[in-house]
Amino acid sequence: LYIILLILKNYYLCRMKSLKISFDFDGCLADNRFVQIIAKLFRDAGHEIWIITSRDPQMENRDVWKLSDEFNIPKERVVMTNGTLKVHKFLELKMDIHFDNSFDEVLAINDHFENQN
Repeated sequence: LYIILLILKNYYLCRMKSLKISFDFDGCLADNRFVQIIAKLFRDAGHEIWIITSRDPQMENRDVWKLSDEFNIPKERVVMTNGTLKVHKFLELKMDIHFDNSFDEVLAINDHFENQN
C-alpha cells in the first residue's frame, strides 16, 4: 500500500499538467478505503476529480451526493450513465484516468485505446 501511494505521489501527483480523474461510485469510491485515499491524494494535488457511475439519474442517489460533498466534487462533475458503459463519457469528457471495479468497464476503456494503435 505505501509503495503504491509513494509511486502515485511521485509520478502523477507532481506532474505539472492537471489531470482529469474519474472514479466509479459503487464498489469503488463509495466502498474502498484505498480508492478514497487515492482520490484525496489526487484532489489535494490539484487534479480534477469526477464521479462516473452507471446509476440512474432519476433516482434520489443521496449517498452519491453526500460523498461528492465530502470529497468537494461539484455536482457538475458527477455523471450518471443509467446502466450504459462509462467508456463513452470517459472519452467525451477527455478523462486521463478512470478507477473502476467492473472488469467490463475497464476492458471497454482499454479496448478503445488498444484499437487506436
